[in-house]
Amino acid sequence: MKTPREILLKRHAPANEKLDAIRQKAIRVAAEANRQGAPDREFTFAATVLHALTTPFRELIWPARRIWAGFALVWLAIVSVNLADSDRAEITGRRSNPIQSGTLMAWEQERKLCRDLLGPMDSYDAQKSESVPPKPRSERQPKQAMG
Repeated sequence: MKTPREILLKRHAPANEKLDAIRQKAIRVAAEANRQGAPDREFTFAATVLHALTTPFRELIWPARRIWAGFALVWLAIVSVNLADSDRAEITGRRSNPIQSGTLMAWEQERKLCRDLLGPMDSYDAQKSESVPPKPRSERQPKQAMG
């Protein structure tokens, strides 16, 4: 005895060939439409390098372009202030050299005056070297309380 499935398959067997032909035609039409719509992609070294350079730009820089522009402006401001300050430092550096040499001369005169008034400092250095530095705490003896 035949099952209902076998009966239906035998009755519709001629339609399977027609359906297969329709499927193949639909696949050919869809594949042709994809080929025409898709751009030609070359897998060359230059295309790979270009893709590697443009992808980070598209994904990192372009979405946050206002933020990057703000960073660029801040850096330009920092560089301009730094350049302006370095110019000012050069100008003041040229002026401060005579003042600095005058200051050194004044200190030298003060030293001479101190030597004349206080005498030689050799005796002070000798007293300083004679003093014994304190012992480390680990060598100190604790004071014993007598009780």
